[in-house]
Amino acid sequence: MVLLSKKEERKKLENLIEKGKWNYVFEYGVVRWGFSVALFMILFTKFILDEKITSSDVFVYFIIFGICGILFGLWTWSNINEKIKAK
Repeated sequence: MVLLSKKEERKKLENLIEKGKWNYVFEYGVVRWGFSVALFMILFTKFILDEKITSSDVFVYFIIFGICGILFGLWTWSNINEKIKAK
């Protein structure tokens, strides 16, 4: 983990805000969080729980965790805006 100075952290947050809310929600919420969790759940179900995975299961996982990723992205976006206002 890299420790950033307050100035560097503020610049990073400003860059995220500059790119826009929905770009952030899609990239960090849906793609990075939602799809990663969906992939983890697919692999967990297949290899740890030893259950059969169908293509419809894969589709459902990506839809459910994609929607959850939108919510996660919106929540973290609001946290970013609170941090930037506090600094």
